[in-house]
Amino acid sequence: MLKKLASSKFGWLLPVGGFLLAAVLFNLISRVTNPSSHAYAGDCIARSEDGATYRNTCGYEINFVLCLDDEDEADYSSCPVTRLAEGDSYQMGSGQFLETDVYGNRHVWACKTPFVPRMKPSNSNQNLLRKACGRKDD
Repeated sequence: MLKKLASSKFGWLLPVGGFLLAAVLFNLISRVTNPSSHAYAGDCIARSEDGATYRNTCGYEINFVLCLDDEDEADYSSCPVTRLAEGDSYQMGSGQFLETDVYGNRHVWACKTPFVPRMKPSNSNQNLLRKACGRKDD
């Protein structure tokens, strides 16, 4: 039966369908076993034209963080976490500036609740920190 199917003009459907089924299955398993890796919600943040207001544009609650400049090296010590409901905004105070790293990147990101934004060592280089989401007690 399998040999007959493979020799027909639709024989390519079996390997393609198997690959797609495996990809969907692995994604579902990953969402159950490691939900924090799917909690990043950086695309939910809309910045105003003046750059001082950030708004949640997604249909769910997020934990939003932006690192403020505290006159020291980029050590992520002044990064308050703010919970934003759908459509809520965060207004930076006057005289507050965003902290930038040596490459000029500003650290602004968000995660779906109950996860909180944090810096995590990269999988390939433990000295390189990257944006990530995790539980409060991680």
